[in-house]
Amino acid sequence: MSNYMSKSLPKVSVVPVEENRQRQYTLFEDLFGGTSDNVTKRGHPYSNSVGLLYEHAPKFVASGRARPYIEQKSSKSDKILRFLENHLVNFVFDRSPYQLEMTPATINRKNSETGIEEQVHLFPGFREQSIEQALIKIAIDKKRLETFDADTHGSLIGIRFNMTELRTELEKSSCGYKLSEIREALEVLHKAHIKITRISEDDGTTESEPAVSATLFPVKVIGRLNKETNDRETYVCFNPLLSQSIEREEWRQFNFQTFMALKAGLTRWIHKHLIHQWRNASEGRTLTMRANSIIECSGLIDMTRRRDSFAKIKRSFEELKKLDVLRRCDLRTIKGPRGAIIDIEFIIEPSQKFVKEQKNANHQRNMIEYDQRVYSNLRSNKQK
Repeated sequence: MSNYMSKSLPKVSVVPVEENRQRQYTLFEDLFGGTSDNVTKRGHPYSNSVGLLYEHAPKFVASGRARPYIEQKSSKSDKILRFLENHLVNFVFDRSPYQLEMTPATINRKNSETGIEEQVHLFPGFREQSIEQALIKIAIDKKRLETFDADTHGSLIGIRFNMTELRTELEKSSCGYKLSEIREALEVLHKAHIKITRISEDDGTTESEPAVSATLFPVKVIGRLNKETNDRETYVCFNPLLSQSIEREEWRQFNFQTFMALKAGLTRWIHKHLIHQWRNASEGRTLTMRANSIIECSGLIDMTRRRDSFAKIKRSFEELKKLDVLRRCDLRTIKGPRGAIIDIEFIIEPSQKFVKEQKNANHQRNMIEYDQRVYSNLRSNKQK
């Protein structure tokens, strides 16, 4: 994890992009369906959802949740130090169990009452998720994906931007934040560490080699204030899993504006799940999702009472219906021997808009796969 302050970002240099990676960047930045009929003052509504495991993992923690602290006496004084415990959660991806362990970011924040700067521990949440998605959107719209060589980290995929354009993109997406909040969120994304490990189904232990162990933004570079523009040039590199998915061409187009308008983390998770898994969505056809399966797979619900968990899921489906992702959502309760509700089936039908968006995404995937075949054939012919 590297964090630099410089005037002209001298420690990060652009690496010449080789042919195949340039082809991947061009494909990633080429969206399908952004025609004049759906382009508004906010621009076209599309972006790319990158990497199934990365998107699926519950790495953005719900804010406002009370979390236990560890108290430890300082070795240098009688002061009691308080540390936030790591966030540990199990989830299921592609029918395999995984464990996510997250270490909170330790940042400095001024106490609003005393005015004294103090250390606080924060997990990335809704705000940080919005900022990560906005940066991917900027990378696509402004063709900003770059390969950088950052000290000992090797070649990394990232984006160069300034704070004003990031703030503007967030405001266009109804997720406005102050510049101070954006800077703090970038610091959280840079310092909060995640480790995703597959759990052995034989004995329940985690495998020795994690799928990923890194911060969400392993490298963050902030230039000094430009007095003429009153802005700072900034560069971040994306998490290795996200970067790896771009290199492997594992992404899927989706409606970015709809996603950013969703106000609950669980609703956003369900939305991304539908984008990746309900590829054949069509009008009049339904899909059934079970509440207990959502609880197990998402890792985002830890309520004690089952009925509270079910109510939270129900609110998420109502939000998806309100934003025209779903045309309807019917419920069927499943009861146990004593009449208690033990599960709920959500029978959902897609909206006309969602069906059209999925067809556009399917067309994009077909073009990517065709390009992959053409490029593979060209390389084979060159080697002969």
